[in-house]
Amino acid sequence: MNDPEQNELTAVFSAYGHAVYSAQILENGIRGLLAIVDHERKKAGKPALKLRLDDADANKTLGTLFEDLMTVEFVTEAEKVLIWRAVHDRNVLVHSYWDEKHILAMLNLEGRDWLIKNLSVRTHRCTKADKITTSFIDTHLREYGTSTDTLLAPLFDHWENDNEPPDEILR
Repeated sequence: MNDPEQNELTAVFSAYGHAVYSAQILENGIRGLLAIVDHERKKAGKPALKLRLDDADANKTLGTLFEDLMTVEFVTEAEKVLIWRAVHDRNVLVHSYWDEKHILAMLNLEGRDWLIKNLSVRTHRCTKADKITTSFIDTHLREYGTSTDTLLAPLFDHWENDNEPPDEILR
């Protein structure tokens, strides 16, 4: 059996990496929103949610965290469905995507094209769900005169374009 050429796998693993990245952004958004809500509850004298978000031994799954979120945020039925599907996508991507069906799909061009499309759908769902979560976060941040865009802007100032050589090479 011949090993596949790297260029035959690059597009699939690029799509997989993008999907996992989008899924983890969604997870961090849900975690961040819950931390904000928990802070607001404590400030209002309400009991804490007892999230243990930063505890390495915390055993709350992303689905459980989303259930916690729905107890304190109004989420429409359409938003719930989309976010649940995205949470499911995240769990599949992180824990079980490379099952026999998906591995066998890597064997031919048609299967690899199917994988790329499948991963693209999952990426899109996670990104849409993250936008919903981010809108909830922004609602809370407006009370403090800020937004996720404002808070993240300094991070994007450090973005390095892959099309140009890094500054340290040009020195």
